Amino acid sequence: MNDPSSTALRMTILSVLLASLLGCGTDPPQDRSNGQQFSRQAVQRNYSNQKPADFMIAKVKVLSNGDILLDEKKTALDELRSALVAVRDNTGAVWYYRESDSAESSDEHRAVMDIITDEGLPTKYSTKPDFSNSVPPFDY
Repeated sequence: MNDPSSTALRMTILSVLLASLLGCGTDPPQDRSNGQQFSRQAVQRNYSNQKPADFMIAKVKVLSNGDILLDEKKTALDELRSALVAVRDNTGAVWYYRESDSAESSDEHRAVMDIITDEGLPTKYSTKPDFSNSVPPFDY
């Protein structure tokens, strides 16, 4: 039942899983635009050193009826993608709010989240339509 080789195998698997979760032995992520390496501290420093006027924020809302709003204007998914590419290119961020009557996500919500993650944008998630809170707290 507790064969020494199966115990050793379990310990090896556990060690590999733990190491992968902790990121041991991995290289820092690479910026896909020019191949330069960056760290979390460098990214945070770049955001914190910018003046608020220079920092682009795209306020995205997905309404329960399926409408997608970008800065309070109804927008289509292809227009949203183009706008978020510009935000990414200007080292900006997304503030995101989803109006929902249920816990299940809509097709529009999933499509918007796919675009945001594809562009690799830092995102503030809010439970209030005026973006007055964030879940979890968001710090530039």
